[in-house]
Amino acid sequence: SFQLRLDGVAIERWPRKRAKHLLIQLLLHPHGIHRETLADWLTGSDELEAALRGLDVHIHALRKLLEPERKGKQASRYIRFHDAVYSFNWDCHYRWDVEGFAQAHQRWLRQRDEFPAEAEKAVNDALALVSGPFLPELDFADEWLAERESYARKAGDLALWSLEHLSGLAAYEQAEERAELLLRWDNLSEPGFAWLLRLAGQLRDRVRLERLGERMEQTFEKELGCPPPKELLQLYRAQLLMVN
Repeated sequence: SFQLRLDGVAIERWPRKRAKHLLIQLLLHPHGIHRETLADWLTGSDELEAALRGLDVHIHALRKLLEPERKGKQASRYIRFHDAVYSFNWDCHYRWDVEGFAQAHQRWLRQRDEFPAEAEKAVNDALALVSGPFLPELDFADEWLAERESYARKAGDLALWSLEHLSGLAAYEQAEERAELLLRWDNLSEPGFAWLLRLAGQLRDRVRLERLGERMEQTFEKELGCPPPKELLQLYRAQLLMVN
């Protein structure tokens, strides 16, 4: 779900996948990357000259995508090259979903203990940017794996904290949306199912509980060929007893 806006315009079409990967790599390295290092990362070629030629092709494609009106050797507004180092021009007007998410996550960390209402707003801002993994999987050495998993963990932490907060306020409908979000990210999310079960129990809604039980069984059977985990089944039965 990589999203970038330059001068207020969203970059939505990526006809060349490597151009997109190249831009993300530059965004992840604020001080830039040496041309040879970038060529080796992008092409994986054992021949340096071939790797550099390949990099030149992808840099040209990226600049053409970001600045279709740019002529010939005219300086790029977004992709800089100086002293054999490529870098993103951080002085331009841009908005990157990863950066926005990180800023909202930091606000949540600062406010969650003393200002929970403000922290919930930060959660809303952060999760509004999450429509899928921020960083795509690479078809070559996937050095973004750690970052991708880190963002996923942070999004999960935000959703789980929000569930506790909203449940404490008896904002059950909003809490249910958070739990469903966990299941959209991972349809086998045990915390997602557990929260839906607890919320249905708090609402004393037996019909909803029974539907959740069926949904759990069908999902785990379809995906894993086995029943739901014992802990979820125990929680389900406990909630059924509570609403009787």
